[in-house]
Amino acid sequence: MFILEANCIVDGKGDLFRTNRARENLKRTASRVRKFDIASIKDGWNTPLPNHRLRCACSPMIAIVEAQRLFSRQEADAIIIYGKDHIKSAFRNKKAERNQLMYLYGENGHILSAYNRLAQAFLKEWHISPKSFRLLAGDLFENHSRVWRGNHPAAERPAAKWFDPVSDLFRGVDCANPSIDFEGCLIIGTRETAKRCGIAIQDCVHIAGCQVEQACEDMLESIPEIVPYRHLSTAFEETCKQAQVDFRKAFFSGKALLEAYTCYPVVPLGFLLATGFVSSADEIPGFLNQHPVTVTGGLNLAKAPWNNTTLYAFVEIAKLLKAEDSPSIAGIHSVGALGYKQAFAILENVSPET
Repeated sequence: MFILEANCIVDGKGDLFRTNRARENLKRTASRVRKFDIASIKDGWNTPLPNHRLRCACSPMIAIVEAQRLFSRQEADAIIIYGKDHIKSAFRNKKAERNQLMYLYGENGHILSAYNRLAQAFLKEWHISPKSFRLLAGDLFENHSRVWRGNHPAAERPAAKWFDPVSDLFRGVDCANPSIDFEGCLIIGTRETAKRCGIAIQDCVHIAGCQVEQACEDMLESIPEIVPYRHLSTAFEETCKQAQVDFRKAFFSGKALLEAYTCYPVVPLGFLLATGFVSSADEIPGFLNQHPVTVTGGLNLAKAPWNNTTLYAFVEIAKLLKAEDSPSIAGIHSVGALGYKQAFAILENVSPET
């Protein structure tokens, strides 16, 4: 299974030319196509959605797992994953309206307070003090910032007010920033589909493995079931098994890129612990000082288009893997809501053996 094309438009920059062309070629060749749309922030969190419309950050992985099933049964030739959310322009001067849509769990369940509650449970589960957590969050932001400045040398550091606390555990810079206009598309298909559409297989990106694991239902009461992150460990290990790669070894040897999910510090910290990149919280500062956990700069600095965050990551990773002197593989981590779902995917450049 391959990413045949990947495009996005961010704040008016970029285009969907290649994915649109691929879609036209799929139609011209009478290919059997399933389309998955990613829900926008205006869809709400608890409203009913049709089966083809997916709601959570790990929606691309959910669609990819379904593609694995469809392709294995020869029920489809390609899938299209498409998302559009113009949050920045739609809510300009409407901050209160946007904020209201972030109450995922009733009147006391704003996403910020819900993640703060998750972080408190995480600290107890992993025996980390609040003071240590805040220090780790600081290390994490500096890790993101180094990547962001490397990608955007002219970028300025966020204003001082964003370093002020917004809860007892988070500062403004620790939180995903949804002020972005995003539209993106992935075309995923088989080797035969690429050939029919006139796409050279060496120009594609191989999806070597992808796994989604659900630990519980999406509700605040499920937090104790989320924070051990056993389902994250399972998703990671199963993906590595599918890809037949020791991703940790590849990463530490400089042969792999990583895009951990970075909506709030508890998520990438949980990822590092649950997947064995570090054996204890004491090792995290040293790890973060040496290894970037994102290629984009994270969901505060690079912005977070709500349910489209991981679609954005797939497009960026696919582009980087094709760059000269890039590592040959990459791992993408994602979550659903507070983390009741955890997902991991491994992408790799196409080789003669693929």
